[in-house]
Amino acid sequence: MNKKKWVKIWFCFFILIPIIGLLNYIIDPFGVHSGMKFVFNKHKFMSNEFTVPRYMEYLKKNRSMIVFGSSRSLCFTPEVLNFKNVINPNHVYGNPHCVYNFLNQLDEQQLNNIKEIYYNISYHVLNKYSHCHITDYNNMDDWEKLLKLITKKTTLCSIETVSKNVFEEDLQFMVNENGTTTDTRGTYFSPTKINTRIFEANIKREKELLSVTSDTLISLKKIDDFCRQRNIKITYFTDALTDYKVAMFDIEKLKLFHMQLLTVIDSFYALNYIENFSNDYTLFTDDNHIHAKSAQYIFENILKNNDSFYHVSKKNIDSYLKYLEDSHANAVSSVMQKYFE
Repeated sequence: MNKKKWVKIWFCFFILIPIIGLLNYIIDPFGVHSGMKFVFNKHKFMSNEFTVPRYMEYLKKNRSMIVFGSSRSLCFTPEVLNFKNVINPNHVYGNPHCVYNFLNQLDEQQLNNIKEIYYNISYHVLNKYSHCHITDYNNMDDWEKLLKLITKKTTLCSIETVSKNVFEEDLQFMVNENGTTTDTRGTYFSPTKINTRIFEANIKREKELLSVTSDTLISLKKIDDFCRQRNIKITYFTDALTDYKVAMFDIEKLKLFHMQLLTVIDSFYALNYIENFSNDYTLFTDDNHIHAKSAQYIFENILKNNDSFYHVSKKNIDSYLKYLEDSHANAVSSVMQKYFE
């Protein structure tokens, strides 16, 4: 190897890479330390596993609500829940294994500071495909964190963060200080035309995602027991979906999903189909994500109402499943009439 190649290697390892790492640390695209805020990194647009310990430290000092769930839960912000401190550790996702793992890592002070938990149980987080990376947030590897600073992904995210801040691009969607998101883009769901082949393929895919595994149900039961033992109020709710999305489900699988939840928890708010809501596409950004104003409506009119029709328990599960079956039939009919080609 000639001298020039050695010089390039030494330059990369001892000058270029450390500079990239330092810049990524300062820009902090994932809000890991959230210490240095400048014009070019004031707003954040993403988070990762190394952001979670900061949320946990915040919980140690501040009485807070916690929201667990997939991306569909991120719009339940402090403004929606009408409480100043709302934490959504999105890396935990909504899988019961990861949620239980997170709760078990909290100390007594953190647990005492939990005012209430809202747990958005998405239908796709209880199967064998679920996104769940068990992480020890209290003992994260410093070397791994350091190496993360020099990866291509972190560098690209830093560039994106600087670009959006400097040029004020896409500031309508931002990750807030404690993990929830602010989305004021005003985009609405616009259904696309489909054919029989696509429709049947969607039903098959959603049927697989609705295949609940026994181990996730066991973890969900552990979460419920954990909260009961510590007198932590926890409210469970499923996804609010468009009728377009509901039409893609195998109705028997969907009904079974609801019944399986009640084998380990006493009650939950079943939101897959909401009357005069699921067919209003201005309330959704796509077929399975809602706007903040929609989350506000759900919180005020459903989640705060124990007597709501959508508050499902073993006492009213039969009547709810009949409603769900009828709503699904109407959704299929509507999609076929409007969007089949």
